[in-house]
Amino acid sequence: MPNLKAKDGGIAVSDTKRLEALEEENAKLKSSWPNRCWIVAALRDVRPTVSL
Repeated sequence: MPNLKAKDGGIAVSDTKRLEALEEENAKLKSSWPNRCWIVAALRDVRPTVSL
């Protein structure tokens, strides 16, 4: 984790935990993105008039 500094000299433990949770969620979303693109492409092949 990068060295984050606030005016008080650091960040709170709760903020650190929240940041880690957000980074984990972001990684999950990034890994699922290609699968979602494939699904959208398949739906367009089946029904070209679907607006996604």
